[in-house]
Amino acid sequence: MSHTARPQPEVVSPVGYKTPLQHYNSEPSLLDTPRKDHDSWGGQRKCKRDELSRADILDLFEAFTTQQDTKFEAILASLGEVKTSIDVMSKKYDEALLRLNCLEVEKREQDIRVQLLENKIDFLERQARGTSIELRNIPQEPKESKKDLINLVIKTAEKLNTKLDSSEIKDAYRIGSNQNNKLIITEFTTTFAREGLINSFKTYNKEHPTEKFSTSSLGIGGTSKPVYLSESLTQKDRRLYFLAREFAKGNGYVFCWTSLGRIFVRRTEGSPRIRITCETDIENLKF
Repeated sequence: MSHTARPQPEVVSPVGYKTPLQHYNSEPSLLDTPRKDHDSWGGQRKCKRDELSRADILDLFEAFTTQQDTKFEAILASLGEVKTSIDVMSKKYDEALLRLNCLEVEKREQDIRVQLLENKIDFLERQARGTSIELRNIPQEPKESKKDLINLVIKTAEKLNTKLDSSEIKDAYRIGSNQNNKLIITEFTTTFAREGLINSFKTYNKEHPTEKFSTSSLGIGGTSKPVYLSESLTQKDRRLYFLAREFAKGNGYVFCWTSLGRIFVRRTEGSPRIRITCETDIENLKF
């Protein structure tokens, strides 16, 4: 049986020559062999892979969803604990704030009580000093005795043209930190004797504006120093009197004085007197 020869395709060799593809009739051509069965099997395998991938994705998604739900529940639980902690802290803060307010009220009440006690003590101390005077800037003599101080006070009264008997002097002593110039405290038996000596001192200085009372007036040798005579003030009133004098000097107030333990200022002659009871009174006068 004869076969018709089919034209053979040419194959290009690496060097560029055309070589005819040899084909034998006893072997079928691979190029002409149908591949329907192979394509069908490959399609089945691809389909199977697609089905498995979708199943895997669904499993992963379900696992992811479960994991997220667990984390979300944990977050909610943590938020619940945080809220509980905040509520507890808020309650404690309210309790602390209430306690603080109570303490502030108690402190104000205690401050008022302390102020009342200080005022009472100051009043009693002022009463105790109601018959006393202070002599300042008189140098201390060696081996000075109480009798020497009493005689010095009597001599001061004589130079001020006022009569004073030793029986009217209850006590005389020095106080202060300056060893050579401590002030002299003199206690009288009556307020009348004290006021008489203070008024005489003021009158003397008014009558002698250029030669006010000094150590020379008392016959004390050395450099002449002015002598100051005033009421014996409490520590609180002494400081207040100092602040009042400084204020008067810097703010045009001509007069600043004490009377019976009370402190006064006056701007000009004839203007009303103003009593100073605390530092706040001085601050109020600045405005």
